[in-house]
Amino acid sequence: MVIEYSVLLGYAVGYIADTETYVIYSLMMFGETAQNLANSVFDLHPTSCVTLVGDEQRAKGLINTPQWVKVIDEINAN
Repeated sequence: MVIEYSVLLGYAVGYIADTETYVIYSLMMFGETAQNLANSVFDLHPTSCVTLVGDEQRAKGLINTPQWVKVIDEINAN
């Protein structure tokens, strides 16, 4: 499921309910945006797992839903 995303900032946050894992896809993996997103997730859900992903295909493989794939494609098109 897609939690939020920004085409302008180049990121998406998704959630995998089965494993209770948040996935953060970012075009700038080591940038401030990805770090701030991870910190926000940990602030709200301190015991959750967070996976940071910078590779488009890996991100699509982690959450294989039409909505998530569409968001990743939209981010990469801009």
